[in-house]
Amino acid sequence: VYGDGSQVRSFTHVQDAVRAMLLLMKDPGRGEVINIGSSASVRIAELADMVRKMCGSKSKIVYIPYDEAFAGDFEDMFYRVPDISRLQNKTGFVVRFDLESILKSVIQEQRKLS
Repeated sequence: VYGDGSQVRSFTHVQDAVRAMLLLMKDPGRGEVINIGSSASVRIAELADMVRKMCGSKSKIVYIPYDEAFAGDFEDMFYRVPDISRLQNKTGFVVRFDLESILKSVIQEQRKLS
């Protein structure tokens, strides 16, 4: 984990992202900025712990300071979660895949590859 793991992110299944784009393609409006994603948020440290537990791993989570991982002028956004209210209002979009289901599918696919 880079930094202290307190940074907040959201994750979206590619199927949700594609479905959102298809819904937007039906909209006659043009020129608007519309976020696609999920408004569900997770701290990176919590995500690392979820992955570890879902994989049945006893590995320790290693925290690496930003200055050891990136150039000195690197800046990370603490909170990166999209406001998808415009998407929802214009299209009725509802996220179908929560973080746990996304992780399950990624873990399952990775296990097939190894």
